[in-house]
Amino acid sequence: DFSTHRVPLTAKCTIYVNGYGAVDMETDYVPNVTACENGGAGTEGLKAQAIAARTFGYYKLNNGMGTSSNPVNNSQGDQVYKCSYTTAADKHYAAANDTSGVVLTYKNVPICSFYVSGVTPSYLNSECKWTGSSSDTGYVSQQKYVTYNYGKTGSNVTQSSLGWVNAANNANRGCMSQNGAK
Repeated sequence: DFSTHRVPLTAKCTIYVNGYGAVDMETDYVPNVTACENGGAGTEGLKAQAIAARTFGYYKLNNGMGTSSNPVNNSQGDQVYKCSYTTAADKHYAAANDTSGVVLTYKNVPICSFYVSGVTPSYLNSECKWTGSSSDTGYVSQQKYVTYNYGKTGSNVTQSSLGWVNAANNANRGCMSQNGAK
């Protein structure tokens, strides 16, 4: 039931961002979100971020958001598209290009690809799971949203409390740790 699809680039070419208007999904939105959200990650972490950013954009568009009358926000509440601390560089454009059109779906519908910073890698074990305590530092406050769904499928997937937790909610398939992806 869970799969990735490489969709035609003509499928959802434009997304509207509050304060920026219509932007191209593949050549502008995805590379900029990738840079702002997890720009310091390595190649594979950037690709994971690009896929998550694109999937979230498709989820929003499929649910009546990201349109001219209901744009997505340039914020952590949606996704950070433009930020003061970095700009999209070649590696961010490469991650978007290398994954162009790849969208995560469940039952053929784009999921709401939640992600948060998660704890820094020094707090993760060899399986990328947090083994620390609540007194640790390194983005622990966000770690509570991260789910560990490796090898899980269907109704066995742990949904994230960032979204509506209900077996009928096929869009909530858990939450990625950006630092874990790093």
